[in-house]
Amino acid sequence: MRVEYIVVLIAVIVVVDVAILAALLRKHRARQAATNTTATLATELGTSDVPKKSAAPVLAKAFLAVGLSLAVAAGVCAAVVAQSNSSDRHADGTVVELVPSGSGSSPRYRARVEFATSAGTHVRFLSSISSNPPPARLGEHVDVRYRPDDPHDATINTYWQVWFLPTLLGIIAAPFLLVGAGFGIASRAGRKRGPEII
Repeated sequence: MRVEYIVVLIAVIVVVDVAILAALLRKHRARQAATNTTATLATELGTSDVPKKSAAPVLAKAFLAVGLSLAVAAGVCAAVVAQSNSSDRHADGTVVELVPSGSGSSPRYRARVEFATSAGTHVRFLSSISSNPPPARLGEHVDVRYRPDDPHDATINTYWQVWFLPTLLGIIAAPFLLVGAGFGIASRAGRKRGPEII
């Protein structure tokens, strides 16, 4: 998947989420101001039976909005990768170099792979994902996926090299959806018990 598409996808997710969160916060502040006005009037009148509003509905909507947008992004990403994979060609590649990526006590490596296209063109590319241990050993033969119209847009045909981004977005979306569902359940349970839930 091209880097430009990934950057645009992440930018769209961020803009949509910021807009949704801003709208939810504005709505929550308006409700809070109304509740505070009611509480002030009740105090002046000598009554203290003003129900306190819970933040759970707002948090449920916020977490669910972020989780759903990330889940949609994961789905779109997976569809793009699957469509791209359907037109890819395969070739036998050889790892010719392990390139260190990053620093620290446990450096990560990317594999530089050389392969020949069906037209006989020799191509070298660097694997898109770095890892420790390296994605392959030096001299190892690996299955390579490449686009026939742009052989330099190639990747080692392993799960993490091909499906990394959709999987990552799905993994990030899951906790947001679970937390949002938890706040939604808490909010619904609070409404059933009565209005005096903090």
